Amino acid sequence: MDVREQFGREAEKYLTSKSHANADELERLVELAKPRGGPVLDVATGAGHVAFAFAPHASRTVAYDLTPEMLAIVARESEARGLNIETVLGNAESMPFEDATFEGVTCRVAPHHFANPQHFVNESFRVLAPGGWFLLVDTIGIDDDPGADDALNSFEALRDPSHVRDYTVAQWISWVESAGFEVQFTYRASFRHELEDWMDRMSVLEPARTILRNTVNFSTGALMDYFQPENGTFLLHQVTLLAVK
Repeated sequence: MDVREQFGREAEKYLTSKSHANADELERLVELAKPRGGPVLDVATGAGHVAFAFAPHASRTVAYDLTPEMLAIVARESEARGLNIETVLGNAESMPFEDATFEGVTCRVAPHHFANPQHFVNESFRVLAPGGWFLLVDTIGIDDDPGADDALNSFEALRDPSHVRDYTVAQWISWVESAGFEVQFTYRASFRHELEDWMDRMSVLEPARTILRNTVNFSTGALMDYFQPENGTFLLHQVTLLAVK
């Protein structure tokens, strides 16, 4: 199943998802980026939460996504909220925007679906004006145990077949610096998820649900340290990275 089919089917759930609509986290992202009022591009916008947060601080806000159903939600919700947000359909690895168009590029909890993250980072650098900022948030893998890291990604892909990989912080920094950015800030955080809700968001069916439960509840070693299972919940870890052109 490809990304467009998977997220088109589940689009409305991402509008109401507690983790995606976390107002405090979205406010912190705006505070971190310190937008100066120029145009902002939100790549793989999903249900538009980041675009909604940045729109009041931008002269132009573009919500960019591969999934038409997601963009329809963004258009509907931005109108309801009185926000002027432009929606554009397309792929993160090949953007239809001219060079040096935007002050800022954001991308939150999406690049683990990208087939070529380096192309996405290079494209983000290209469409940013000199001095522009790049803000990335995504789920990260396990640094020092390849077997546990592979098990984590198999777990993610069983729940969501469009998942490609949770990359490590070191890999993201390498891609960002190779593109020409200067990394300003990185921050790791852990977020506790309710396992059943996490599976419901992707309409996971049996026997996959049982396999996912068992993977969390009977994990060992580095994978258990990553998940830290507790009362039907588990952790996923994220990096927030800010870089400038």
